[in-house]
Amino acid sequence: MSARAKKVRYTEPMATIDIASLSLEERLRLLDEVWESLSRTPEAIPLTEAQQGELDRRLNELNREGPVGIPWDVVLSSLRSNRCRSCMHARTARSCPLEGSHLIKD
Repeated sequence: MSARAKKVRYTEPMATIDIASLSLEERLRLLDEVWESLSRTPEAIPLTEAQQGELDRRLNELNREGPVGIPWDVVLSSLRSNRCRSCMHARTARSCPLEGSHLIKD
């Protein structure tokens, strides 16, 4: 077992960090390091009943219906066509007819 994979049990109190005293960059770096350490052993992170239920539901749906999605060539074609690039609705005016609040990007 490598030093990284070795399980560590803390018997003494861990050092505390005054997170509020860290700069934004330091907090983001800390968050990234914590997330990275958790992602090394995803199986060690327990799922809630709701999360496990949702994963089971999605896997059952995938097994029943197979993969569902929009093929890349269709997406690319839509992007290159005369479509609103914000919502992909076919454009007929200078603003999207669905929302009317965002301009079409040429």
